[in-house]
Amino acid sequence: MKSSSSTLPPQDKGGFTIVSYNIRHGEDMNGLLELRAPGWVAMRENPRFVGLQEVDQKTARVKGADTCAILAETTGLHATFAKAINFAGGEYGNALLSREVPLAVRRIPLPGAEPRVLLLCEFDDCWVGVMHLAVDSDAARLQSISIIRDAVASCGDKPVFLMGDWNATPNSPVLAGLRGFLTILSDETTASFHGRDIDPAALNDPSHCIDYIAIDTAHRPGYVLRGRHVVEQRTVSDHAPTVVEIVPSAGAAKPEGAFTAATFNVRCPGDGGQLVWYRRMPRVSMIVRDHGFDLFGVQEAVIHQAAILDTDLPAFARVGCGRNADRSGEAMYIYYRRNRFRVLEDGTFWLSATPDVPGSRLPGAGCPRTCTWARLADRVTGRRISLFNTHLDLASAAIRCGEMRVLLERGVLPAKARGDAVLLMGDFNEVPGPDDARLPPRGAVLEELAAGNAVALAATELSDAYESSETPPSGPYRTCHGYEDTPSARIDFIFSSDDVRVLSYATIEDKPEGEFASDHYPVAATMVMSRQGGTTA
Repeated sequence: MKSSSSTLPPQDKGGFTIVSYNIRHGEDMNGLLELRAPGWVAMRENPRFVGLQEVDQKTARVKGADTCAILAETTGLHATFAKAINFAGGEYGNALLSREVPLAVRRIPLPGAEPRVLLLCEFDDCWVGVMHLAVDSDAARLQSISIIRDAVASCGDKPVFLMGDWNATPNSPVLAGLRGFLTILSDETTASFHGRDIDPAALNDPSHCIDYIAIDTAHRPGYVLRGRHVVEQRTVSDHAPTVVEIVPSAGAAKPEGAFTAATFNVRCPGDGGQLVWYRRMPRVSMIVRDHGFDLFGVQEAVIHQAAILDTDLPAFARVGCGRNADRSGEAMYIYYRRNRFRVLEDGTFWLSATPDVPGSRLPGAGCPRTCTWARLADRVTGRRISLFNTHLDLASAAIRCGEMRVLLERGVLPAKARGDAVLLMGDFNEVPGPDDARLPPRGAVLEELAAGNAVALAATELSDAYESSETPPSGPYRTCHGYEDTPSARIDFIFSSDDVRVLSYATIEDKPEGEFASDHYPVAATMVMSRQGGTTA
């Protein structure tokens, strides 16, 4: 059951994922032939369309196997093949795997010493094309541009998505020509071709980016780019899959560039019945999915709770460790959607006089307290964001203020100084002021309050998302409810730097399966970063 008063904008409608993958005819980097493996890799992305290059159909190289039939069976998708050449007793070309059967199929020859082909398939709402441009010379690739342009123009009023191994780098004349009528959607900053080179520096070299997904420029305004990434898979083929997730603008819950960040104290193990941890954690996952979180921090999670989230939320990755000296115990994990964010750096420090010493604490603190942080590159906007997730101590306001000073000095202030957008979130175990009052604006009153209140201290450097939301916050003001329907205190917060616009804010009252997911409500904010400040290379 969901409360209608505490929801963020609804999930995107009509969104889908496209994957482009040069599969090296099904032979992996160890020389083993496994025709199902590319399908297994692609289906982890939950795609609508998968464009494949270097597909062998019934050739000696694949021992006469029908590659398309095998991949269709493996993925449950419909397979369409376009022959480029006869080869080794069979055929060689491109294929498209799709959830729907195409309404029409075109096969358009492209030039090259080894001839190439553009496969175009029509669907109810779009055309989708797969092409593998010539490897032998720029001249052949350049000659292909006018043919491709004419093919796109012939598709009428429907948007056209093109993908494939184009054997050209982002700054090449070939890409310059294609950009005359196409807009690249995929990540151009990451290597997609690795050959046999597994040097991490080479894998991050954009001069090895030769695989792309694009849309005809006329229809680009009709879609919101929700995420893109190059899959870190280097064993199945000498190319990595390239992935984009898009949403028709009319069905998008968030404008392009916006993301939803959330904080959620998920309650450590210890309760029984319907509130036992292994019943509650799937409910946490449901809330994450239902409200379209892109980034979220959890508090009080131990590793076996995190394992359930890892399984339930395969689109996310996490960073962080436990608070104890051996890095076990409760953790402040940060989860991020892989196709939207890339981790540049991450770590955990302890809120003590010796932040690098695991298990350390301030004198008088009830237990070790930590801050897990991640510096992230936004794959859509290019901005860098530093996210800090924490859980302050219960013992006293003075200790919480001491912990917040460590956090600000060690994490927030350096991140602001280098131009990153900054988010600070977590369970502060502190209300904003006397009687859970709202924070005053920056000034003398706030400074006086900050001398003994960790929430106010955070507000001297960052803005409370509740206060800065451009639309009225939804849901209850207070967040900690102790498994009762009426929450008793506002102690869970999201703070942001001034270069972050908060579009909406919600305290989420959902009770999946009619039961609580935790003794806290999650807090979520949909926001967008300005394009100033740190950007990706």
